[in-house]
Amino acid sequence: IMDMTDIPPLSAIDRFASAWRKATRDIPLVFWVIDNYQCLENEDINQFLLHMLEADLENLRIILISSRQNDQTLHGLVRINQVFSITAKTLAFNCAEVGDLLHAWSIPHTENHLERIMNATDGWAFAVSEYARQIVEQVDAPTIDAVFDPIRCHQLLRGECYINYARTTQLLLIKLSLLPAFSTEIVKMLSEDTLAATFYDFHTNPFILHDPQRRLFRLQVNYRQFLQMQ
Repeated sequence: IMDMTDIPPLSAIDRFASAWRKATRDIPLVFWVIDNYQCLENEDINQFLLHMLEADLENLRIILISSRQNDQTLHGLVRINQVFSITAKTLAFNCAEVGDLLHAWSIPHTENHLERIMNATDGWAFAVSEYARQIVEQVDAPTIDAVFDPIRCHQLLRGECYINYARTTQLLLIKLSLLPAFSTEIVKMLSEDTLAATFYDFHTNPFILHDPQRRLFRLQVNYRQFLQMQ
């Protein structure tokens, strides 16, 4: 665990990299994990990470966990092709993966069942696993035809992407939940808050999905259902 004051000056990066090689020469891989990276509004840290990767330390892997998608501070790392970005969309299940999960849990299913689960969850991993759990825990013989209860999904969504927002943003999201899709122009028309604050909240919300080809946004299906109940 390194404190901000532990970050060496850039002028000492070569010495630091040399010391790193000596200290970790018997360790095949070292993972340096920084959580809540979006809170580090510090260019010194960004430049430090960039120089560490440019130093070509073969056993170093840096994992940055950020709620801000396409974090602007990572552009320097993207430039040197050193970033592999994993987003909520990357982690979403597809039909085949849902089938593999059901098979692993010994749940008989058809292609229609897989489509139903995808329509009810958008492939969101938590919702898919919750759907499967409810099937397995049925008192009678497990059947995939039972109605999915998304209450635990809604509880998670409430804590992660609702109660932490200003009331104006909450009301805007509730309005948008009535639409199958929406554009930035619609957001501007409905927003009662400063647009910068609104778009920041939207940019960091993994349950607001972007379709770049149509230049539209839509709400993840469970998120949309949750908002419509508010």
